Formats: sequence, structure tokens, C-alpha cells
Amino acid sequence: MLGGAEQPWFKEETSQTWKAGSLVYGNASGNVAICTNASQQLDGVILGQAQTIGRNLSAAAAGSPTSPFMVRPIRPTDIFVANAYHTNGTQVTAQTDLYDIKGLYYVAATGLWHVDYVNAVEGATDSLGRVIIIGFPDYVDGVQNTIGDILGYVLVRFLAMSTASDGVPNQRILQYAS
Repeated sequence: MLGGAEQPWFKEETSQTWKAGSLVYGNASGNVAICTNASQQLDGVILGQAQTIGRNLSAAAAGSPTSPFMVRPIRPTDIFVANAYHTNGTQVTAQTDLYDIKGLYYVAATGLWHVDYVNAVEGATDSLGRVIIIGFPDYVDGVQNTIGDILGYVLVRFLAMSTASDGVPNQRILQYAS
């Protein structure tokens, strides 16, 4: 068995368009595509964050040695700054959000993923739970972030598995996690 640094270069799937920083997954053909979402809720596995835009490659170019791009794999120990999102635009962060399990919500108009305050994910199956809120950043991009801000920011860790309230694992979430 060989050791060493991880290989961050992956091959892009056909006809993919995404922004740098988008969540992507490794599909059955060994290529990388934007994460899947049903009703704008992330509902599949996550490999990591794309470091470049999706280039909308033709079938001939996708998956070829000339189509590599970098992905930053996400592990359960990584901490991310993300913003709370609700479609009504009035979601307020609260101290009681700490340690909540949340889903991720995709806004197609912006191409960005947010912590989902629209849909409840905790319950009997927790199948759409993807992150746990572990704190609140003091500043984001030089601007003070206060608990109670509308569409404020939270610190999250990704879950390796979604787990039902009875403790049974439901779905593997992070493809790089063991």
C-alpha cells in the first residue's frame, strides 16, 4: 500500500455547470457532478467542494484526461462558515440553533448552497440531515456576525452519516469519510 498526499484532481461529468465552491460528488462512472437535490434539498452524497467552475463539457471531452479539475474533499472534522437560509428571507439565527442537525438548501438562481432553515430534517429518519451547527462566527468577510441576525452565519461540520433517532445509520453522506 502506498501512502502520500491525497489526489485532488478529478474528471468532470458531461454537461456540468456549477460555481467554484459548489458541492460535488463522485458518480458511478468515476466522474464528478454537482450534488443532487430534490425540491432544492441536498439528497445525495458529497465528495467535496469544486475549486473551479463546471465547464459544461461535451460528451467527448468529459471524463477525458484533458478535463481534470480540483476538488477539496470534505471530511467530518472540517469546519465551514455557512449562512442560514429560508425562502421567506426572514430567518434569524438563535443560540438554540447550536447542535441542531440541518439539511442543505440549493438556490438555483445563485448557484449557492445554504444551511436549510426551510425544511425540518430531525425526526424518525433524519435522512436529509447533512450538517450540525457547532457555533457562530464573530466576523465574516470583515463584517460582524451577531446571533439574531437575519440570514446570519453559522459554523457547521458535515455529518459522515445521517442517523435516525433510534441510532440506526440511514445514509452515507461524505464519500471521503471512513
